Amino acid sequence: MIGPKRVVFWVLLAGASVAAALGLSGCSHETDPWPPGKPRVLATFPPLYCFTRNIAPDAAVLCMIEQEGPHGREFKSRDVLLLREADLFVANGLGLDEHFTRRMRNSSGNHKLVFIEAGEGVPENQLREVKEIVHGDHTHTGFDPHVWLGPPQAREMVRYLAEKMAKADPEHAEQYRRNAKDYAKQLDELEDYGKKAFANKKNRKFATEHDSMYYFARAFGLTVAFTIQDTPGGEVPSVRLSELTKKMLDEDVHVIAVEPQYGQSSADALINSRSLAAKRPTKVTLDPLETFNPDDGELDAGWYVRKMRQNIDTLAKALK
Repeated sequence: MIGPKRVVFWVLLAGASVAAALGLSGCSHETDPWPPGKPRVLATFPPLYCFTRNIAPDAAVLCMIEQEGPHGREFKSRDVLLLREADLFVANGLGLDEHFTRRMRNSSGNHKLVFIEAGEGVPENQLREVKEIVHGDHTHTGFDPHVWLGPPQAREMVRYLAEKMAKADPEHAEQYRRNAKDYAKQLDELEDYGKKAFANKKNRKFATEHDSMYYFARAFGLTVAFTIQDTPGGEVPSVRLSELTKKMLDEDVHVIAVEPQYGQSSADALINSRSLAAKRPTKVTLDPLETFNPDDGELDAGWYVRKMRQNIDTLAKALK
């Protein structure tokens, strides 16, 4: 349980940046990364960092997975050592990160740890049922886990996190709830911004490289016409590309969204198809926010809203 005077959230940085950020070198743990006298909270990836940071604006936050992304991620020994001293562990759930978060909990030996899967706070009627979404060595079944990409779902995640935190730290319960409501207003404004951006679009369909943008599209009255591939970064057979070319023509799809984290060869092959030469599709980059790019500036409390607005602006410019 979080102590009454502890209001800091910590998210471990991934890769080489971990050592620099934490003052660690190799396997050395001489420098304690946790600020003294404050709660210690580990969140799995950037959107959860932003949500928890806004609920507790006085927090000192780091991100566990910054440049790798949660798909196919395996935890490392330093993750477990740091989780051993944490008070709160924030994950997404819904099949996205359980393959490492639950094993981390068991390996940490931290019996006082409060574990929250924020995606579990999204009502079932706001979730998309899926038969199968393949990501590397694991498969999502049941519900699409990319809930943070829809402002309505993000609001529910923030509300759920605040309630769980209030229960763990009753002394600051009202502060958490109040801050969550304030951040929810920012998410309301984000949703309104997107709806206005797409309001006059006659063709509201787009294709995606990988199946991650459903909640984003639904929030703004858009339609994902199809997804090029089940496994991001893989190769698409020529027969499949031919089928998708026909689909683009039949459904009048003129925009293909790719992701900065994965290769774009399949999307490029589809765009350059001879059948589409008369009306070449537009390729845009939409970021699913699973990773943080240092070129984007700072991973701070406002990063999620800024990146979502960037996605909205990019797609709105491409749709007609």
